Amino acid sequence: LALYDPVRRAGIPTVLVNGVDGDAMFPAVCVDERAATDMAVQHLRSLGHDRIACLPGQRRFRSSELKAQGWEAATGAAWPELVVETPFTVEGGHAGAQELLRRGATAIACANDLMALGAIKAVRDRGASVPDDVSIVGYDGTPVTQFTDPALTTVRQPFERMAAAVTELLTAGDHAPKVQLFSPELVVRASSGACRRPVSP
Repeated sequence: LALYDPVRRAGIPTVLVNGVDGDAMFPAVCVDERAATDMAVQHLRSLGHDRIACLPGQRRFRSSELKAQGWEAATGAAWPELVVETPFTVEGGHAGAQELLRRGATAIACANDLMALGAIKAVRDRGASVPDDVSIVGYDGTPVTQFTDPALTTVRQPFERMAAAVTELLTAGDHAPKVQLFSPELVVRASSGACRRPVSP
């Protein structure tokens, strides 16, 4: 946090985006990342999944920690072995999903859409299918996800409303360190489906 001190001393208008949880040094615009993971878990649970795993990223990052907390609250932290930390990359999603499949996951909530694409490949590498054998949910709602194979179920950040809030804060001259929290939106597509059977370890 000391990295921000020169910016604050110089009086440069600054707004933080995401990864902030009530202790912002500047105004902040954030999506409710706990709620995002809860949405993913509740959606997967409604499809009959009871071994719902989480790839939150790396918990040294606040956004990952918030997502992991959302998963823990939604599942009661019943399966601590179904949370695996990996980098926020396709490769990280692939490696993490491989491990989660070995641990019996039937559904995986990912910290971003890139990780979800890696998770889909991990399922296919085992000769299984998404969503027939394993359901995958991404996060962010990047436009390309509607064109992936299968089209990706994802929790979408309200980019337009958040961007408008950032612009308003930067131009308003109000530098009070308060957080504006935005609700995400679940976008259901073809990568999530009814639970059938676990993939063989």
